[in-house]
Amino acid sequence: MGKMVGMFKELDAGESVVFQTKTTTPTIFAKGAQVRKWRGFETREVPIAYSMANLYLTNKRLLFLIHSEIEARALEEGKSSGLSDVAGTWFEIPILTIDDVNIVHKDIRKDENIKRFVSSLSKRGTVELVRLIYDKRKTTGKMKELIDSAFKTAHLKKVVGANDEIYVMGKEIYKELVRQIKLSAEKEKIEKLKKKLKKAKKKEKEIQTHA
Repeated sequence: MGKMVGMFKELDAGESVVFQTKTTTPTIFAKGAQVRKWRGFETREVPIAYSMANLYLTNKRLLFLIHSEIEARALEEGKSSGLSDVAGTWFEIPILTIDDVNIVHKDIRKDENIKRFVSSLSKRGTVELVRLIYDKRKTTGKMKELIDSAFKTAHLKKVVGANDEIYVMGKEIYKELVRQIKLSAEKEKIEKLKKKLKKAKKKEKEIQTHA
């Protein structure tokens, strides 16, 4: 059996944890919807779910162990987070599918949802968040299904595309995540070059054999 993290999550061969949060962290799963306007387009943020999660960054994946979760619509209706199909489950994002990561200062003066979810923000005007934009096609976990179904029920009109986004409260993970993305990208390039060289040598050998 390999190394374990969180609640009995086994890491792959050659995989190791480079960063993990010490406590559960408020995490918002959202969509950045591109909506057609009369002149051009605008990006509209669509919150999908609010969760408390532990984050584990490895040299291969970003793992979220979700402890509690509530959908944005339920939060708007004044409900509190309780039993959820995704509570106690993992959401996994391969490092190489993260397209962008940056720190944003979010204006929450009119964002009642986030203030309901994190009561300590009730008197704050802005909050600093780490935003990730990623490709969900290679992600795994029940949260993936929830995001897809909840976005469909939002019934937005004139949507021509949407980015998958995650907002993490607290910037501790930012530097390690950026560093790991760069390292993974470099390793991927090296592996591709090795494969090309191997293929070229094989072809050269075949030519010499038939000469």
